Amino acid sequence: MVPSSQLRVYEPLESFPERERARWAAYIESDVALPTAWPYRQTSFHSPGSGNGAVGLMYPVAGEHAYVRRVNGNWFVCPWSIQVSVLTGILAFRTTVPGIGDVLVPEDEADRASSELERLRRQNPGLRDNVATAAWHVPFRWLAAFDDAERILTAERGIPRVGPAGRAGQRGAVRVRYETELALAVTRLQRARDILEQGGMDESIVAPVAELAAWMS
Repeated sequence: MVPSSQLRVYEPLESFPERERARWAAYIESDVALPTAWPYRQTSFHSPGSGNGAVGLMYPVAGEHAYVRRVNGNWFVCPWSIQVSVLTGILAFRTTVPGIGDVLVPEDEADRASSELERLRRQNPGLRDNVATAAWHVPFRWLAAFDDAERILTAERGIPRVGPAGRAGQRGAVRVRYETELALAVTRLQRARDILEQGGMDESIVAPVAELAAWMS
């Protein structure tokens, strides 16, 4: 597995629509094990008559899984949206890695990814990607959402249960994480965006911060 950092948006269980709330409540109650390995599915955005060269993808088959946390007796849920993550990752890679991104993800393939993402969101208007992932590093713009006092260093310890309820609130392997309220994180990002704009920073620096604030909103 490639070492990666994650930015997760947890939502209160009570904030989900009734059907989703019931589904996630049952999921938490079942304490089903989170996958440690996935069967992978291959796909591409190749369509009949489009010729060769379509981008091929390998992504885990989606399942009804989520990260969950229990804070002060309240459940918070961060659903996994694997296919949405793959599609948004393609588009983000192309825009954030100039030159290389254009070569590996040509414009027509980016258009196909965008169209597929729009189709999924039309089918499910409430669909969103609650997890952002970055391989090998932590993007600087993520840190603008947090205060130094919100840094948490976790010490390694055994995790006797593997289901979401068993993991909730557990402080597992050695790692650093930050936790804050969503509204506060968005406010900080918007302030960072304003400071960068007023400082005359290039749009390539300002835009990712603004996009992150919009994604978390």
